[in-house]
Amino acid sequence: MVKIFYLFAFIIFLYPSLAISKNDCLNFHVIHSEPLGYVNDTGQVTGVQVDIINAIAKYSNLCINTFLMPYPRIWQGIELGKHDGGIVFRSQSRSYMVDYVAKIRAVKVAVVARKPIVLNSYDDLAGISIAVRRGVHLSERFDSDSELAIMEVNQYEQVIKMLMHDRVDAVAGSAFVLHYVLRTNNGLGKVDFSKKLNLGEKEQWVQLSKKSKHTDKIPALNNAVQALINDGVLDQITEKYYGPDWKVINQ
Repeated sequence: MVKIFYLFAFIIFLYPSLAISKNDCLNFHVIHSEPLGYVNDTGQVTGVQVDIINAIAKYSNLCINTFLMPYPRIWQGIELGKHDGGIVFRSQSRSYMVDYVAKIRAVKVAVVARKPIVLNSYDDLAGISIAVRRGVHLSERFDSDSELAIMEVNQYEQVIKMLMHDRVDAVAGSAFVLHYVLRTNNGLGKVDFSKKLNLGEKEQWVQLSKKSKHTDKIPALNNAVQALINDGVLDQITEKYYGPDWKVINQ
């Protein structure tokens, strides 16, 4: 019996995750949109948010399960407490349903037009068609402007393909993601990205549903985020997906 006990203890030492109850694990969404979260060519789930959440789990020593979820379904899941949370833009209109755990970084949101259209000011958006990902909040003015010709689709890749096939004049969203998807679809030559029209910036936060049973873990999650930022891990992950010029893209 003693030998069995020590054998079990040794196994737990080697594989500590086996000692964690399933109920002790947090369930975090990952936005199903490349490069945030996607299945790569080898069948593995990867992406910016996957890497960040895995780093948070490592730094906090918490069990965090991740799963891909389409953006339009995320807020219903959080509001009903079907999952614990994840990384998403901070939004005043949705603050009633979440606890803000830790800020990841501020991200520029912008409109990028196909050549030869020039966007010098917000007023230049009048009269052109703009594709956006469904459900995303970019800026108060842009989101509430009923005069704009907006076309909504479910994925950033669809947004870019509409631009590539001249079905829209411009695209709007996270500057990071727009640049990434344009680059991976050989579309950077279609636009002058340096002339993007910035709508402002949105803050990416780790957010926890107010109905989560893991709100006691907020301090540990916050400390982990601050540590991985201070250690440069967040910048390393950002550069891995967005390239060495990521700071320029986010200006």
